[in-house]
Amino acid sequence: MALRANKEDQLCWLRLGEAYSKGGRHAAALKALAHAQQLKPDDWMCMYLIGEVQKHTGVLSEALNTFKSVLNRRPDDVGILMSIAHTELALARQEWSGGFFARAEQTFSSAIATSLSTIQATSGYGGVAWKVIADALLGLSKATMFVDEDVVRGILMETTSAIEGPVSKHIANFFVCRPIQQDIPVTGSHALEVAVSVCDYRITLGSMDDMAMGSAFFDLGLALYMWSKEGKKVQREPALGVAISMLAEAFRKEPGNPIHWTTLAVMYFVDKPKASQHAYIRALELDPKASWC
Repeated sequence: MALRANKEDQLCWLRLGEAYSKGGRHAAALKALAHAQQLKPDDWMCMYLIGEVQKHTGVLSEALNTFKSVLNRRPDDVGILMSIAHTELALARQEWSGGFFARAEQTFSSAIATSLSTIQATSGYGGVAWKVIADALLGLSKATMFVDEDVVRGILMETTSAIEGPVSKHIANFFVCRPIQQDIPVTGSHALEVAVSVCDYRITLGSMDDMAMGSAFFDLGLALYMWSKEGKKVQREPALGVAISMLAEAFRKEPGNPIHWTTLAVMYFVDKPKASQHAYIRALELDPKASWC
């Protein structure tokens, strides 16, 4: 109605595009935001919202370029830096799923580097940044070898140096993260160990709401489960036990999350098939369309 009265109101076009985006009408959102940008080409917020729509529609490379253009205009805005990190993580996963492993390696590493820059710039995004780092490291851990080993080694070394203090009491009696050295080849196992350390450190940050804490417990449980399959036999049983206890903590924070139930089902699949079946059924009750079940 406001735009019928004044079709040249750039702010109204901007808000209309934002409303369309939040309502899931992405094509209409892009059209409205493009018109807002024509009326005021130097509006960084308009460009940022276009990037958000591009990210939600899966056009991740374009979204990343858009966010980087916004960052050039606002180099001190850590919120934009965090948007870049999230987009890089999503793009890396997309590249890995498509079989572009070398590209995914580079993009995972870039997501970690961007997140570390955010942590250095401010403490306000610490929990979110460490979450991106943990997810990116788990992505890197799938690789048996790296195309650019020096870059990955540098990222792992920088990440471990940013973790403050020793590992928590949850894993101290069986887990030790091997130091990353220049003369030793770096593999996915090294990335997985650093991922466990990051997930463990994320829990110690505290001051998070139930959803964030549930996510932190779940990530540590998942990382420990993955590590237990690669670790020594003497470490496997305690690691798996703590992984399941971490999932139990995640359930207390987010009892209705179907992904948590599915992961528990996978952990129980071999040793406790009945419990695994119950967990799968519970996941399907929470999300009947879940393809992963």
